[in-house]
Amino acid sequence: MPLLLAILIGLPLAEIAVLIAVGTQIGLWPTLLVLILTGLAGMLLIRASGLAVLWQARADAAAGKSPENALLAGAFSVVAGLLLIIPGFLTDILALLLLVPAFQVWVARCIPLRMAGGPFPGPAPRAPSGGTVIDGDYTDVTPPPGSGRPGSPWSNPAAPR
Repeated sequence: MPLLLAILIGLPLAEIAVLIAVGTQIGLWPTLLVLILTGLAGMLLIRASGLAVLWQARADAAAGKSPENALLAGAFSVVAGLLLIIPGFLTDILALLLLVPAFQVWVARCIPLRMAGGPFPGPAPRAPSGGTVIDGDYTDVTPPPGSGRPGSPWSNPAAPR
């Protein structure tokens, strides 16, 4: 929690400091132009990588391979696109790093993304041989004893009137 708080407070302050330093070096309008262009590049990156990742994951699954790598690369591309949209140079540098495959491999090793059964578990376990298993749901609709009105023809149809 303290790390998250430090990032939430420190990153905007660092971004402001870098924006001021870059702005004094190259000027206001070039700085704003770079920020606008990186924001547009982020939007285009998210748009382009979205469908490409889905097609690659589908092709991997059809070939019998795990689509995990394609989905992970797509996730990195989307995060990079979002970081490019956020105004600032530090987030832009991090976004460009996330597009480098070697950096993606390093980040994937640092983050525990795999679950015990893998991200796409196999088929459900089969029933033991020799028995019949019927899978289904049921609802018990029998009323509890004594729940009907006495004397009602609906509470005990076998009783004479």
